[in-house]
Amino acid sequence: MFFSFLVGKLKKLKGRGAGSGANTSSNPQGLSLSSGVTDRDLQLFTRSQEVARDFLERENGVGGGGRVPLPAVACLSSASSSATSGASSPVPALVGTSDDTRKTLNADHGVPSQVAVPHLSSTAPGSSARSPLSIQFGRFEVATWYSSPYPHEYARLPKLFLCEFCLKYMKSRPILDHHVKKCSWRHPPGTEIYRSGELSVFEVDGNTNKIYCQNLCLLVKLFLDHKTLYYDVEPFLFYVLTRNDKKGCHLVGYFSKEKHCAQKYNVSCIMTMPHYQRKGYGRLLIDFSKFLVILW
Repeated sequence: MFFSFLVGKLKKLKGRGAGSGANTSSNPQGLSLSSGVTDRDLQLFTRSQEVARDFLERENGVGGGGRVPLPAVACLSSASSSATSGASSPVPALVGTSDDTRKTLNADHGVPSQVAVPHLSSTAPGSSARSPLSIQFGRFEVATWYSSPYPHEYARLPKLFLCEFCLKYMKSRPILDHHVKKCSWRHPPGTEIYRSGELSVFEVDGNTNKIYCQNLCLLVKLFLDHKTLYYDVEPFLFYVLTRNDKKGCHLVGYFSKEKHCAQKYNVSCIMTMPHYQRKGYGRLLIDFSKFLVILW
């Protein structure tokens, strides 16, 4: 900030010459100082250069006699003449700085870019700003599309580990492995209202199984951009489609609907897990929601 201010001041110099009364002991480069810039300002700027140089040496691992040069402050006659003629002033060049040094100055000092990215502000599918970046769901590692409002201590993690049966979320693989050994769930809570071969549909009441439905909504938000319901699940029924094997009933997708909807909508929200998409399960869920309307 101070460097930008000082360069702006120096660009306005009229070139008062070496005999303008500047103190050479505090102004060793013999620069002509414009009005408003004192020798004390120049001393502070020189000190800030030294501090910045030391910082760059530590960050970039420059050892011994190697020093990272910082851009020198120079009064270019071309800048003064262009300002006098009314033309736009050129951006000051990095005087005495090589291309390699410029790359060093613009480097991120080895800090991973993900560390500097705040957790999720982007709504673009697959954005690197989403949080978490992926989930472990059963035997599948699934890259997320959007962020979900998990508690902060979980949302800040690059990867979450979920139990595919009770949908509880955890911070690490060892915690998940320990949970799986004790978790007695092998299918969604609620009533199994449909079965055909290896497929089942469970009706889950958001008022009766609140925690499960909240966890389901948080999971679904990772793949739906405009979903806004996470915790107020009591007024809804959730219809969960599973694919069954000897290990249990694995979540394929779901749709939800309001218990008392004035508009008589048959679906409030619908989603198929990414690793089961393009296999006809979405169409099955839509047809099943229409079938329920006929029954009711």
